[in-house]
Amino acid sequence: MKDCSTESDIAEYLAALARYLKSARKKNGLTQEQLAAAINVDTRTIMNIENCNDRNPKFETLIKVFQFFKMDTNHVFFPNLQIKTPAITELEVALDGCSEEEIRALIPVCQCILTAARSLQKISAI
Repeated sequence: MKDCSTESDIAEYLAALARYLKSARKKNGLTQEQLAAAINVDTRTIMNIENCNDRNPKFETLIKVFQFFKMDTNHVFFPNLQIKTPAITELEVALDGCSEEEIRALIPVCQCILTAARSLQKISAI
């Protein structure tokens, strides 16, 4: 059976994790210290993950980070696979608290907004 991960795979995963964590933290206006306090880890832990200095971050820490930011782990474990863009993930998080009925009510509204936005793009291209 083939080894699951090569050294370069691990480095790629760590780099993807570092980028995604740093981006999410900054997008939420948090310092490393604030994030560390929010998920109850040492600031050095966050620094090490963001700088790819921790070759083996604790699973417990990763779970806290993923849950805190509602991160799509596909961005970390499959960095070259573009299943969902960050914007789609953000939209899903925004809709997460909605009922099925509320989401169904939003569909025609979204379709109307998209139609109007696309029409404006066509007009501005003329």
